[in-house]
Amino acid sequence: MSADLVKPHDSQQSTPSPALPHNMHTNAVSSPSHHLSLAGTSMMALPQDVFNLVIDELGRLPDVKTLRACSMTCSSFRCPSQSHIFRRVDLGRRTPRKKYFHRFASLISKTPRIGTYVRDLRIEDDWGRDVVNGVVITWIAHSEHLVQLLPMLTRLMSLTLKFNSGFAPWNLFTKDVRTAIINTLRSPGVVSVSLSHIEAFPPAIVSSLVRLKHLQLSAIKLDKTSSQDEASNVRPEFLLKSLDFASTSSTTVRLLHEIISFSSATTLRNLSLAPPEQDDLGPCVWSLMQLPNVAQHLTHFEWMPVHIHARIGPIDISILPNLRSVRILVSLRQDMPFAQLLRLLNQPTSRANKIQTIAMIFDLTDLPQFRGASGWVMLENTLMKLAYGRLKEMSLFMRACHNNRPTYLSEVLSGNPQVYPRHINFSNMVEFPYEIFYLIIEEVEDKLTLKSCALVCRSFVEPSQKNIFRVIDLGDRCITGEVYYRRFYRLISTHPHIANYVRDFRLVDSYVWDRKSDWQWLVKEPTLPLTFQLLPRLQAFSLIFTTGEPAWNSFASHVQAAIFKLLTRRTISSLSLRRIHGVPASLLVHFTRIKHLELYEVEMDPLKASFKDDPSYQRDLRPELRSLTLKSPSSSVVKAIFELLSFSCPSTLENLSIISANEKDEVLRNDLWTLIEWMGSSISRLWWRPRTHPKFPALASVLDRSPISDRLGRTAQFALFAISFFAQLLFLLGRVASKRNFEQLVIECVFLNPLELAVAKDGWSALDAMLMKEEFSGLRSVIFSAQCKSASMLKTSAMAFLREQLPLARGRGITVGFDMNGP
Repeated sequence: MSADLVKPHDSQQSTPSPALPHNMHTNAVSSPSHHLSLAGTSMMALPQDVFNLVIDELGRLPDVKTLRACSMTCSSFRCPSQSHIFRRVDLGRRTPRKKYFHRFASLISKTPRIGTYVRDLRIEDDWGRDVVNGVVITWIAHSEHLVQLLPMLTRLMSLTLKFNSGFAPWNLFTKDVRTAIINTLRSPGVVSVSLSHIEAFPPAIVSSLVRLKHLQLSAIKLDKTSSQDEASNVRPEFLLKSLDFASTSSTTVRLLHEIISFSSATTLRNLSLAPPEQDDLGPCVWSLMQLPNVAQHLTHFEWMPVHIHARIGPIDISILPNLRSVRILVSLRQDMPFAQLLRLLNQPTSRANKIQTIAMIFDLTDLPQFRGASGWVMLENTLMKLAYGRLKEMSLFMRACHNNRPTYLSEVLSGNPQVYPRHINFSNMVEFPYEIFYLIIEEVEDKLTLKSCALVCRSFVEPSQKNIFRVIDLGDRCITGEVYYRRFYRLISTHPHIANYVRDFRLVDSYVWDRKSDWQWLVKEPTLPLTFQLLPRLQAFSLIFTTGEPAWNSFASHVQAAIFKLLTRRTISSLSLRRIHGVPASLLVHFTRIKHLELYEVEMDPLKASFKDDPSYQRDLRPELRSLTLKSPSSSVVKAIFELLSFSCPSTLENLSIISANEKDEVLRNDLWTLIEWMGSSISRLWWRPRTHPKFPALASVLDRSPISDRLGRTAQFALFAISFFAQLLFLLGRVASKRNFEQLVIECVFLNPLELAVAKDGWSALDAMLMKEEFSGLRSVIFSAQCKSASMLKTSAMAFLREQLPLARGRGITVGFDMNGP
């Protein structure tokens, strides 16, 4: 990991809550439709511990970019993300290394908190050297930044110090640098150390490193004349579990041999040897392997020669009775690549050996240079001997000369490499309880994603299907309604458990653009009663016609009876009827338990419009209606609704939506006035959406006769038709303003071109001035909305313009938000 990593954010910077999406505060208004309002409820807030677990799992993967993005999400994500970003700091990956080292040291100096995240630090120098006082030496040897950096890494566990420019004489290091390195090596938290290309290194320091768990010495030459003043003469307890020699001098190995021989420790389990071409390292290591407390306890041996012509020499792994795994580097660039490999593997001859895993790393430049095909036959014959009767796994890796990371050879040969990081242990992955998965799946709304979740595993099927089949809309696909219905009926008939998941059933005669089908099949469908019986947990029902406007008396008797029976269920709380004529008052009697009612272009039967003519009429009716939406309402419908609601005293209606009312119908205006006057004490949300460019807005005349500004609740919503509507909008705002209750204003912007909004400059100024009046002192937010089916490009342009409007209101503290996915 390079040192130019993510810088910490200012701790005083305000950030949104991590449990909410970035647009939660702008999408503050739900749709007037009860179906949409159900989806607009607040998101579930997960505890911070769950987010930390997710980030911890992300930290196991080598995806620093995603961790950086997480750290910049919010303040609560910063620390857990940065703890993984800076957990492994590799200052040798990018050049010039000196530059990036100074950057990292400066970052730790300015933000000491980040220093506590570093567990693994790798420092390398550049190929060139500095000249200090006439002496050519690496910049690490006199780095003041290193002296300041190492003490600030209080939780460091692993340190790698490598010199690429050649051997670095220890005696040429400044005293401060030597002291800083020694103190770090002595730190009780450090358990792993790797040193490379250091000469004149004090033996006392090497002796003190046996207290570690992992030690790698590469090309380390001891100073035979060194005094014991830089490290303690007291030999620490031998705790090494892993020891790695790479081109290390024989004197270093003999020193460790002496320490182990005088110790009774039996902790050494892994031994790795990487000898050069000609050196006495092999015989020295072989002597160390013969020690009883080493030979009897080694379980892993690695042969990783530095040079392709290196020889095994006297090393014999047959003396290791508890050896479990062997790792060997084979160079396919030499003429006889399998010679040393076969010599090593032919050493164990007894059935008593316990080797279970063999990993071979093949070093090659490119595949055309692949050699030694006959060696594969000899290797197979060797592994078929009785000595390898316990062998369970054979792994083949490839290491090209430009990349030292092993890769599965089979992946390279197949031309589809998939490199998996070695440090990931999938057996140690954190397991979430299933309740967490269920909560996450419940928040997913995209059906394609839910279908993918249902195919993940068996435990995901049920929670995914619950969301997939929660809402059944027979008009959401370009399939004729009759065919769509038949498929759904066959599904719930053969899989009854799926029917239990359905909460919202939208029965549609056909999709909107269908011009070939009609509604005749729906009003006579013989299986509808059985379909309703198969949906025992239904909560919302919609009957929608798009291809015509049938009369109620055209419905078959069994269909009418099924609908009547369905509306008597106590579980049904939401009902939507669209484009039905001649509806009798007897049907409305069953609306008493309905809490959300939508009537779109519905006409009452003039001969059966009174409840008194209905035999099921009862005086003790107690309607529970909370939300009412009327689109293109007729006077007969408004009268019937008022007659029904008048049985409830006081009024229970809270949300009223009037869409596309006939502005010229005087009788309709009188009926609306009667309805609004009666429910004025309970209404808390008013939504008015007139026809395009109205000249005689019905609601304006109604409010002119019945001002409800002192009784209207928290929210009012109006449709803003660009250019020509500001005068009527300002008039309506004057009728509903209330400095005590009126807290939110929602304006739906209807336009064909965003430039229409910009032309009405005077209208925006007048609206801004009106919101500054005392009558709007309780106003907290203004929400601009656009229909979800509008083009995203137009909505983006409109949003950019609306952000700059209402400067006076914004200066007073009124929040301006956006809901670009409105009804």
